Amino acid sequence: FRSKLFKRINFWYNKTMKTDTETLRKRGFLTNTEAEPYFLYSKEELLELLKDKTAVNRTAALFILRSFVDINELDEILLRMLVKEKALYTKLEICDILTTGNELTIKRMIPYMGTIRGNQHRTIPEKVSKKKSYPLPRDIIARTMAKMNPDYFSTILEIINYPEDKVVAEAIDAIGWMVFYHQELATAKNYQTVIQSFERYHDNELMKWKLIICLSAFNQSEAFLKQLDFQNPVVQAEIERSLSLINKRKSKVVY
Repeated sequence: FRSKLFKRINFWYNKTMKTDTETLRKRGFLTNTEAEPYFLYSKEELLELLKDKTAVNRTAALFILRSFVDINELDEILLRMLVKEKALYTKLEICDILTTGNELTIKRMIPYMGTIRGNQHRTIPEKVSKKKSYPLPRDIIARTMAKMNPDYFSTILEIINYPEDKVVAEAIDAIGWMVFYHQELATAKNYQTVIQSFERYHDNELMKWKLIICLSAFNQSEAFLKQLDFQNPVVQAEIERSLSLINKRKSKVVY
């Protein structure tokens, strides 16, 4: 009986493992060992492989290309791929490569902000965020931009003055996230650039809600946030949350 039971367990275990492996590959997952044969491909072959129907082949091509092709040769190709890419791990590889980009990459990313899929905030949510840190941007381009080298922050900050609101809305999230986790960027000059947007969007509650979250990254915003008063309870609660994050950060400062 035990022998039959163990055989049945092994059968289902192997079947599950096989299914999981197949599922991962369909989603573009690739191990380092599996990537090795692709190093024999030429640059032209790898670029062609980016169009392959099999997700794992696209991931492999990305994995190899990133090691010897300049990012500015790839960024436009990657952005066009990202618009239609559905395989999770292939998308992650695309975004990871884009985070290694520079000012030119950032400028090429701007037109794609707020346009890929529909995960962006279009309205203020019904409940305040429960996160005890800065919420990761929902827009895939803003999320990628936020994880780029902070040396390029000034280029990202410039986007806050972009003429299209859908772009600015996502840029605010990227700016706030980057400043929150790189406090050396929380300068008086950068703070003033963000605060000026409050006047631009004085009649846009969604944008002001986003700016309030962004200001949680700046200790200088404490007095400004305290004097705000909104009828919307979610926005008002978000002000309190931002103030709480600022106070928590200030309490950790060692004098």
